[in-house]
Amino acid sequence: MATVTLNGSKSTDPDRDALGFTWAWAIGANAYLSNGVSLTIELPVGVHTVQLMVNDGHVSSPPAAVNVTVVAPLECQLKIAPSAINLNSEGSHILASIRFPDGITGDDADNDAPLLLYPGGIQPVNRWTAGGPDGEAGTLFAFFDRDEVAAQVPDGSAELMVVGTLRSGQVFYGKDTVKIIGKDKKH
Repeated sequence: MATVTLNGSKSTDPDRDALGFTWAWAIGANAYLSNGVSLTIELPVGVHTVQLMVNDGHVSSPPAAVNVTVVAPLECQLKIAPSAINLNSEGSHILASIRFPDGITGDDADNDAPLLLYPGGIQPVNRWTAGGPDGEAGTLFAFFDRDEVAAQVPDGSAELMVVGTLRSGQVFYGKDTVKIIGKDKKH
């Protein structure tokens, strides 16, 4: 699902009459109507047409339509190294390696968009991409601060997720499980 906000406030009437707004859209077999200058709705994955008709109290405008495309997030393969994070050992970083599906290259990753590790929404200390000008699958690498990650998860096994954005605007993510060792011991 995606939350979409549409706004008809730029609509005008040559006589400067007050305007009324009617929005119409469908999700599956269900049709919906709403009034108001703006519309905020949740739409599932797919292409949806939303129409706006404006009325000045005398006549309605022809419908203006916009197609909204909701794209599902892209699931990628994530590998966290080391898979067992021993807080009593040396090393200040963990490495996240995200392998994109075939056809998505390293150049497709939006390096200006945030890359975040959850839980905690932790930003990497460094990131880079490799692979793919010939269409082979690309890989994104990122170092995250080990202590920041450990502060967000309990001792034992924990699922980590890394989330980023492609240049197309599509969100990608990957999940991996790590083991945190020695959290309750001084390191």
